[in-house]
Amino acid sequence: MLHARRWWNGSLPERDGRMLCEAETIMSGLDGVVSHHERELVELRADRELAVEYLKAAMESLDNPDDRAAGLLALRTVAEA
Repeated sequence: MLHARRWWNGSLPERDGRMLCEAETIMSGLDGVVSHHERELVELRADRELAVEYLKAAMESLDNPDDRAAGLLALRTVAEA
C-alpha cells in the first residue's frame, strides 16, 4: 500500500484541486476502475431526486450518535456533488 509519507515533498498528490486518498492513488493506475466515491458523485449529479433522498438520509443519520460519522460523510458527498 502507498502511504502519504512516501509522497511527502511538501504536498500530497492532488486531482482537481483536492488531495487524493490512498485508494484513489492506487486505482488511478488501473484501467476501467472507478472509485465508489466518484461513481456516487456522478449519480448524485445526474439525479436530483436521488440527491434529495440521499441528503434526507444523511440528515437523519446525524440524529443517531452511532451513525453520525456516516451522516457527515454523506453530507460531504452531497455537497461535493
